[in-house]
Amino acid sequence: VRYLAVVVAPLLLAAAGALAPSRQGRRIVVGVCVLLAAWSAIGSLLPNPNSRYAKSNVAAVARAASAGLAPGDVVVVTQTEQVAVLAHYLPKGLVYVTPTGPVRDPYVVDWRNIVSRLNAARPCTAVNPTIQALPVGALVLEINPVRQLGANGSAWYRAVNAQVADIDRMLATDPSLVAVGSYQQATKPRPYSPVIGELFQRTAGAN
Repeated sequence: VRYLAVVVAPLLLAAAGALAPSRQGRRIVVGVCVLLAAWSAIGSLLPNPNSRYAKSNVAAVARAASAGLAPGDVVVVTQTEQVAVLAHYLPKGLVYVTPTGPVRDPYVVDWRNIVSRLNAARPCTAVNPTIQALPVGALVLEINPVRQLGANGSAWYRAVNAQVADIDRMLATDPSLVAVGSYQQATKPRPYSPVIGELFQRTAGAN
């Protein structure tokens, strides 16, 4: 819906042009302009306790999780489009995996046929082999969205949220992984695109 906002300005101009010929219409136009200006000014002056992470808290979660991570550890990103920003904030040398499999270049998000690729992907073949190849003691950082993604009922909504749930379930029930940490920094007040992190360690109970 936000991409359709581009038509708002022409519609406002058209409405102003239609109202301008009459005195009452000009009053309405002036009143609306004053109201919008006041709204904008008040909004910019109100304090935002989470202004630094109003868009996304990835930086805060990545900073908290970075301390224990070492090159070769795995980052499982269930929300594919968060890969690039995570690669920016996390240490170098980590291995990134999304629902469609290992990522060759974490600074590039591959959107090509993403819905059909998500529908065809299975965690046991796309994600699990990378985890099972880890040595004992290695870490797995899972990054999940806080809320469900996409417009309710859309193809994207069904595909991406099904993958988030399946991967989350697979990691939580994997006997070769033990949960060792959780990261929920800057999730309140909730950013526009919040995430949380769960840290697992590979144990001697490997499959």
